[in-house]
Amino acid sequence: MASTLRHGSHHHPLQHIGTMDASVRAANCRACDLPFTSENVDLFGCGLCGFFLHRSCCFMPTLLKNPAHPQHQLVLRYASAYSSGHFGCDICGNGGQGFNYHCQTCQFDAHLPCVNLPRKALSPAHQHRLQLLFRPPAMGRTSCGFCGIQIQHCCYSCSRCSFFLHPKCLKKQPRTGCSNNQQGPTKQSRLNLGNALMATSATVNLVRLGCQLFGGIDPAIDMDGWFGEEAGEDNDVEDGADIDDDGDFDDDMSTFGQPFGSGGYLDSALREEARSLAFEHMKRMGGGF
Repeated sequence: MASTLRHGSHHHPLQHIGTMDASVRAANCRACDLPFTSENVDLFGCGLCGFFLHRSCCFMPTLLKNPAHPQHQLVLRYASAYSSGHFGCDICGNGGQGFNYHCQTCQFDAHLPCVNLPRKALSPAHQHRLQLLFRPPAMGRTSCGFCGIQIQHCCYSCSRCSFFLHPKCLKKQPRTGCSNNQQGPTKQSRLNLGNALMATSATVNLVRLGCQLFGGIDPAIDMDGWFGEEAGEDNDVEDGADIDDDGDFDDDMSTFGQPFGSGGYLDSALREEARSLAFEHMKRMGGGF
C-alpha cells in the first residue's frame, strides 16, 4: 500500500494513516462528511491541515457511470458547482457541500456515498432480495414497510410483494414477534399487496377458464410460477438461511470495478467500507427518503 499520494482535492501530499489519534477523532472525512471510527482507521490525510479522507473516498474515480443518471458520465467535484456552495443530491434528496458527482448538462448532483448503494440486498424485514430504485413507483403514495414513513426518493423494492424500504431501514431488525416477511405492514403496504394479489388471481382464473373452454394445457397444472417467476427466481431466501447484519449485499458495485488513478488499488475491504459509508450516510440524513 502506498504510504503517500497526491490527491486533486488538497495541495499537500496525503499520508496513509492507520491509527486513531486526536486529530483524526476530531475530524470528519472531507469527501463524505462522515466521522472516522475505530473500525475504519485506514485513511489518508494531511495532519498539518487537518484534512482527512476515508480510503474508499480517496480512490473514487474522477469520471463515473451510474444507473442513477445513465444519460451522461458524472464528474467528481471537490466542491459544489453552484455559487451558493451547496448542492441538492438527486439520489437521497438531501443537501451537501462536500465532494459530489455532477452532470453539467442536466444539473444532476449526488453525494459520494449515495452512488455506492448496492443495487441489490437482503433485509431482515423481508424474505426476498430487494432491488434499489432511485425513485418510488408511486410518488406520494409509497410508504416504507418498516417505519411507515412516506418514501420520497431512493428506496429498496420487492416487485413481487409491492414491498418498499428506505435505505436507512434496510438493516434494521423487525420487532419481537414480527416475522421475517416484513415489519408491521402499513395500511398502504397492505393495500398495494392486496391489489397485486387480486390482479394476479384474476389473471390465473381467466387463463384456467380459457384452458377449459378452448383446450390446451391441463387447467389443473400449477400456474403459481407463471407470473414473475423468471425475473424473481433468485429472490427467495432459503428456509433457515441467516441474513447477516450487513444485509447480504450482492457484489455488484461497479464503482470500483476497474483500476483508476496512479495509486489506485482494489480489495474487498475498499468495497465494504464504501457500502458501510453509504448506509451510515443514509441513517444520518434522516427524513422520508
